[in-house]
Amino acid sequence: MKQVFTLSFLLLGLSVFSQQKSPPAKQPPAAAASVAAQPESQPAAVNARSAGTSSQVKSAEAAPLPYDVNDKYMGRKAEFLNSMNVSELPADFPAYEKQWNLKEYNQVVEAYFVNHRELLKPRVKEKIDLAHPTN
Repeated sequence: MKQVFTLSFLLLGLSVFSQQKSPPAKQPPAAAASVAAQPESQPAAVNARSAGTSSQVKSAEAAPLPYDVNDKYMGRKAEFLNSMNVSELPADFPAYEKQWNLKEYNQVVEAYFVNHRELLKPRVKEKIDLAHPTN
C-alpha cells in the first residue's frame, strides 16, 4: 500500500512539472524601443503588441444556398423534367412556396410524383413504386 501511494505521488508530481510553458515570444527591436519609450504612468503590457502576441479572427462568408428560393420551382426545373417523360412541366406541378424548406418541398414533389406515375420515366417510376407501393 505504501508503494502504491508513493508511486502515485511521484507520477502526479512528474506530470505537474512536465507541463512547461512556451518561452515568451521575442519582440522585434522596434517594439522593444516603443515599450521602453512609454511614460511611467502607462503599464508596459497595455501597448506591448506584436505579431507573435496578436491574433486575427477571420469570419467565413456564409455559403450561398444550393437552390434558388426566388424561382418558381426552386431552380430545379431541369431536374424535374429529367425525371419526367414530358417536355414542359404540367400546369398543376407544385410550385415552391417561401415558407417551405428543401425537405418539405421535396415531400410535396414526391407526393405529386406518386399521384402522377404516368408522367414519370421508368427508372424514376421504379423508385417511387419501391418507396410507395400501391395496394
